[in-house]
Amino acid sequence: MRFLLAVPILVCLLIASGLSLGDPAPAEAHKIACKSKRAPAKAKCVARSKRHRRAHKVRALRCRKVPKSCPSAPAPAPATAPTGSKAVLQPVGYLPPADSVTAAKVNRNGFEPRPWQNYPQNLTVPTADQIAAYRAHSDNNIPTTRYVTGNFTGTTDEIIQWAAHKWGFPEDEFRALAAIESWWDQRSGGSAGVEQGGGLYNSDWKGGMNNLLLASTAFNADHFGSAMRYYFNGYATWLNDVDRGKTYVAGDMWGAFGAHYAGRWYTPAAQAYINRVKNETLGPRVWERAGF
Repeated sequence: MRFLLAVPILVCLLIASGLSLGDPAPAEAHKIACKSKRAPAKAKCVARSKRHRRAHKVRALRCRKVPKSCPSAPAPAPATAPTGSKAVLQPVGYLPPADSVTAAKVNRNGFEPRPWQNYPQNLTVPTADQIAAYRAHSDNNIPTTRYVTGNFTGTTDEIIQWAAHKWGFPEDEFRALAAIESWWDQRSGGSAGVEQGGGLYNSDWKGGMNNLLLASTAFNADHFGSAMRYYFNGYATWLNDVDRGKTYVAGDMWGAFGAHYAGRWYTPAAQAYINRVKNETLGPRVWERAGF
């Protein structure tokens, strides 16, 4: 009788944890089983174990309690990385098309590892007055800022895709950069909080616009993309007048990424940052890992 009563309780616990009676065995089960085998059977078992672990690599996020301040925040979506046509690197001289053209390229599959952390920032679009103030405080020597609008809403990953498509950079690199800067948490502040900006790409700007960089994920990503295109298109010739590790030239994507961090071209600090992005987030594709 006790066993019969325990069965429905067990089923409820499985459902509550996001599992079902039909779920496959844990990823480590095959790994343990291989220890008792001998070559060549062990080699085959290990290969099968690796395939099985890869199948478990991307798992559904566990339910998280939504803060009372965000009662209508969306539920966590399955942690399945986007597929389909990706944003790619566009040549020197490229400038963004209309926002509607860029938005149509986004793969809206609902992938969202930060379902409540970035809410409602993901739904916040700057007003016309805010964009006018941003452009009024922009340097005339930075022609890319006139294209910044922040006019997009979606999941954190969709916003990253949008910025990558808009500014002509590979989207996986933009995902990796966001992971290094904020672990995809738009609430992340800069080194001195709001005064130093922050947000998804840990960006800052003069003229009191840092509040907007924290309030709108799309504006943060859009502003970041404009800065990367500024470096990539060859507009930042002043980099050859300051300390540098190489001569500044147009068309160097990783140099642009390093300049975002160091404000210099291939200095030791810039190169260390580049290596971190490549080795810590882009190479292992951390946004696809369970628990990211």
